[in-house]
Amino acid sequence: MKSRIIYGTLVGFVLVLLVNCTKNEIIPIPVDVLTKDGYFTLLESKKEGRYGPVVIFPEIHNSRLIQAEIGFALDMLLETNKLNNIALEGMYKGEIMTGDKLLYDNDEEKYAVLLAQLESGEIKAPEFMYLTKNNLVFGIENKVEYEIDEPTEARGAYYKYLECSVYLDKGDIANSFTKKITDIDTFREFLSLNPWSYETYNIIESYDRSSIEINKRISELESKVKKYIAPPIKADFKKFKIFNQMVYKRSLTMGRNVLKSLKKNNEPTSMIIGAAHTKDITDYFNKKGVSYYVLNPSGLNKIKLWSNLTSAEYKRKKDGKSIFNEKQIADFFMSNRNLRPTLNNITVKTQRDFYLLANRMITMTTSWPPLKYPDNSFFISNGLHIVQNSIVQLTPGDFIYRIENNKGEYMFVRIMDNISDYHYGSVRKALQDMINRLSQIRDTNMSIKQQIKAMNSIIEVCNIGSKICLIGINAEELSMITQ
Repeated sequence: MKSRIIYGTLVGFVLVLLVNCTKNEIIPIPVDVLTKDGYFTLLESKKEGRYGPVVIFPEIHNSRLIQAEIGFALDMLLETNKLNNIALEGMYKGEIMTGDKLLYDNDEEKYAVLLAQLESGEIKAPEFMYLTKNNLVFGIENKVEYEIDEPTEARGAYYKYLECSVYLDKGDIANSFTKKITDIDTFREFLSLNPWSYETYNIIESYDRSSIEINKRISELESKVKKYIAPPIKADFKKFKIFNQMVYKRSLTMGRNVLKSLKKNNEPTSMIIGAAHTKDITDYFNKKGVSYYVLNPSGLNKIKLWSNLTSAEYKRKKDGKSIFNEKQIADFFMSNRNLRPTLNNITVKTQRDFYLLANRMITMTTSWPPLKYPDNSFFISNGLHIVQNSIVQLTPGDFIYRIENNKGEYMFVRIMDNISDYHYGSVRKALQDMINRLSQIRDTNMSIKQQIKAMNSIIEVCNIGSKICLIGINAEELSMITQ
């Protein structure tokens, strides 16, 4: 009798194991649908595994196009697969994304505001999904590891080591290189004089190499040229080595924390990481029996798009400030230090109020019959308010108004037509439209930006729905701009 009980227990235990091992097999990921429009390429997959699946989205952090593409995929995965969990690089283990949410009159108003923030680069795809669909976004980083950044001088030392390796192997040819090296393209041309140096650069800069391979080549580069390098540059190169070793350590930390989450609750999960971590994490998942799909956004291959955040914009965002470069306009939205996800930055929250009020003005001026509002609350959102008697309509669908904050500062806003025959159909369609705009080689608003540059004015430009929104400190200058 006792042996039967033990046998029955063992059978039950084996059945539980089999259920756990095959659970991910009944969760189809719509890879064909996600890749059919060219937004994504399936880089690598492991369909069988005890845990998962994990849908991995590599990114480069300054690409607005990639964020629109990932937002599109996350929305589809939520709708078709009930895939609600998002593991996010940049948030710490134990952190869950939370934040205040504005109250909106309807979904169209909510999406107009949050799509505008996503397109401008103020928020990223996981923040958009949290604010619109209440996705569970959780952290997978170690705080100490994450806060170690690459010093500027470290990369400069790495370039010096590469340059030295060219002269060591190809001295005469290198000395005959007459072009002035002022950008990365010319530097790559110089490195190509020596195949080993060029290969080293491509390995270290690659998104599809493991940190083990990259760190091995960094050590080889150091051994090759270190006796020809001055001590201060050696010290800076050591920082470069330490940072790249930390990249590997962070990859393992993120992979380990996702695995712990899967062991606790084995549900399909999205994972958003910097592209440099991809190979380390897939190698780790292969060893640990985690099923995964790596979906590369098309934006990884479009690094020189107009829509990428500039270095100045990205630094401002990283420092918790508005991405607007014009200081007088950026200061209007205030500032607050907050690295990592930005949805709770006071600047981002204030801009959300700004977009909400702008969208209300668009609704009011384009509705027929015209909308009437009985009180002033329509023109107020938290610390911002529109001065009602300042509203001037230039032509139908084109108007200017004054907006003030709770510090007594003010700006002028002009709303102009931007996209003809625009109609909001769904968040999915709106994201597709955004992807198409951000993937263009030239900005559709280039003529307006050229006018602004010629005027030497303090003006910023952003999109909201079918309109273009111009922000400036001089109403007369705003009114001079033409389509």
